[in-house]
Amino acid sequence: MFLYFCPHGQPPPGYAEAGEPRDLAGPGPSGQPGRLHAHGRTPAYYPDRQTWRQIPGSDCWVGWTTGEAISPDEMLRDDAMQGHAVELADGRKWLVPVARAWSEEDAELRWAERLPMTAELDDAGRWQVGRVVGRYAALWDVASRFFESIYAGGKIDDENPGVFSFEFDDLIGAAVQVLAVNYRVGPVELSVLGAMSDAAAIAVMQAAVDWPTFVAWHAKKVEADAGSNTGDGVSAETEATAQPSPT
Repeated sequence: MFLYFCPHGQPPPGYAEAGEPRDLAGPGPSGQPGRLHAHGRTPAYYPDRQTWRQIPGSDCWVGWTTGEAISPDEMLRDDAMQGHAVELADGRKWLVPVARAWSEEDAELRWAERLPMTAELDDAGRWQVGRVVGRYAALWDVASRFFESIYAGGKIDDENPGVFSFEFDDLIGAAVQVLAVNYRVGPVELSVLGAMSDAAAIAVMQAAVDWPTFVAWHAKKVEADAGSNTGDGVSAETEATAQPSPT
C-alpha cells in the first residue's frame, strides 16, 4: 500500500483517496515537517524501512515499504466500473473501465451508452440526456480521442488489416487517466510498479473503447462469412499488432 507525505496544509493527490492524516513529530522524507496520509489505515513513518519518491510537480511524496509487493487489488476503488481485465507491463491483470461500449443489434455492432450521464432541462422545460457525469469526464475525453484516432482517423490498412497505425499524443498519460478511474493511482505509482509501457498503454486504451468486444464480434462474423471481407478492414489479429505512429 502506498503512503503519502505532504507539507502541512497541502492535501495528497486527489486520486489517493487518503484517510485521516497523521502529523509527524519530526521531519518527513523531504526533510521538513508535515503529515502522512494512507488509505484505510493509520500511516506510520519508518525511514529505514521505506522508500520515498517526490511526486513530480508537487511538494508531496509517495512512499512504500521497501521490497513490498503492492497488488492492484489493494488500490481498486470500491466503486470501480466494469470493464476488461488487461495484463500490463508488470504481468498482472488490471480492470480497465469501458467508456464506450459496443452492443450487437440485428447482427451489427452499435455504440451503447456506458458512462453515467446528467439530466438537463432544455429551453422548453423538458428533461433530456446531458453531459457525462463530472467524475468520468476525463475518461470520456481520452477514450473519445483514442476512438477518433483509430476508428474515424482512416488509419486502417485494408490490404493488411492485421496492422493499423494511429497518432495520439501522450498515449501513456491517457492510459494513466483511464486506470485512475478504477484505481487509486497516478503516474508515479504506476511507474514504481513497472506497470506501464507503450504496449500496455495501447491495451488499456483499446479496452476503454471496448476493443475486445469488437474483435470477438468481428472474428465471429468473418467465420460466418467463410472468411470473406466484411468491408470494415479490421481483423481479429489487430489487437496484438496495433502500434502507435511516431508523433
